[in-house]
Amino acid sequence: MNDTTLDRGMPASLDAERACLGSILLDNTTWDQAAAKLTAEDFSIDSHRCVYLRMEELIENGRPVDFVTLTEQLGMHKEIEAVGGVAYITSLTDGLPRVKNIEQYVRIVEDKAMLRSMIHACNSTIQACYEQSDTARRIAGYHDETLQRIISGSDTAGQHVSEFSDEALTQIANLRAKGPGLVGHSYGIEEVDLRTTGVRSKEFTIIGGRPKDGKTAIALSACQANCEAKIAVGFSSIEMNKEAILERLWSSVGRINADHLAEPHLLTDEEIVRLYNVKEQVDTWPLYIDEDADVTVSQLCARARLWQRRHGIKLFIVDYMQLISGTGDMRMRMIKASRALRLLAKQQNLAVIALSQLARPSDKNINRKPQIWDLKESGSLEADANTILLIFRPVYVGGEESNSDGSKTGMHTGEDEISITQRRGAPGIAPVTYLGKFVRFESRWMRGA
Repeated sequence: MNDTTLDRGMPASLDAERACLGSILLDNTTWDQAAAKLTAEDFSIDSHRCVYLRMEELIENGRPVDFVTLTEQLGMHKEIEAVGGVAYITSLTDGLPRVKNIEQYVRIVEDKAMLRSMIHACNSTIQACYEQSDTARRIAGYHDETLQRIISGSDTAGQHVSEFSDEALTQIANLRAKGPGLVGHSYGIEEVDLRTTGVRSKEFTIIGGRPKDGKTAIALSACQANCEAKIAVGFSSIEMNKEAILERLWSSVGRINADHLAEPHLLTDEEIVRLYNVKEQVDTWPLYIDEDADVTVSQLCARARLWQRRHGIKLFIVDYMQLISGTGDMRMRMIKASRALRLLAKQQNLAVIALSQLARPSDKNINRKPQIWDLKESGSLEADANTILLIFRPVYVGGEESNSDGSKTGMHTGEDEISITQRRGAPGIAPVTYLGKFVRFESRWMRGA
């Protein structure tokens, strides 16, 4: 047989491959079971790949697969001798049991193909390490992404509804018993939680805002609310260093003026006491922060999976999407990032929140409320996200205004809003107020508004 020899030692089961092909020859209805799991590349030798491809052509053209049609199809491509001749084709059914067991044959072929793919991936990683073709972190990220793609790509079998309907019904019954309120993980802002029931596991949320409108403040509120409930959170900061994130967190939780933390000589004695207390409090939280100004989406996803295994994180936050590194223009990077983060949430049973920058409005339309299409590549982001929160902070056009107590509000009116678009529930508006001094949002009704 004129065939490409399988590399010595590479995982393969030629018997299982022959049995797959033979089963299809004997009963074309088994094709769907094979095609749902296998491609031609999953067969280890050229002759089997070739036979499988010609079977596929016949099936797609609505023709039966038997000895005559398969031989004809191979002959059209001048491949009969390459696969071992007519005698080899007829031998594919030799020894097959009357009751065909193609599911087991497919499972064996698929498993061996995955092992070969993993070997190739590891060899590529080793070669990249020897060549020092990229940084160690990037190489590790690419390697992890490749292995995850190999593993997740194999899980294509559907489940009968009865296999998971009990669990789904139990979840609904439990949520009904709890009554209205939080279902998923808290955003840390009561008005938002009431309108969304929280960010759930397996779901991807985008928080969009213009520069300095408080995107990170919402993310840190979510960190506080969940960590105080003993829910582990991973926070990947691409924009700021981890010390800056921690200072903002201390300011928000301890009600310490953020400007005083930036210039410590301004801290009052009372604020110093609160600072030490809040430091002790936050130190007990299951919160994991990473700073990396040059990180790809594959590295982010690998990091989240690692934190999930090591620390049991339930919520993963990325700040922010436009700064994720990668090849191609901004459009391609955003599309890849949003899809990867959506898959991360779904496959790992994680709640994922990603912050996204909105463009500044023009001076002529400065109080226009942000819309979904203001998100860069909004078509892709809207399709991938389960929930989108957009921050709107209106300003006084005429300059500074005074509150009733005489204090200045600056340019912002304080009548801030977070608009909510979600697949699971109705759209809505959460009235909030941004407390810049403490780097946090609060529900507006709590402020007496």
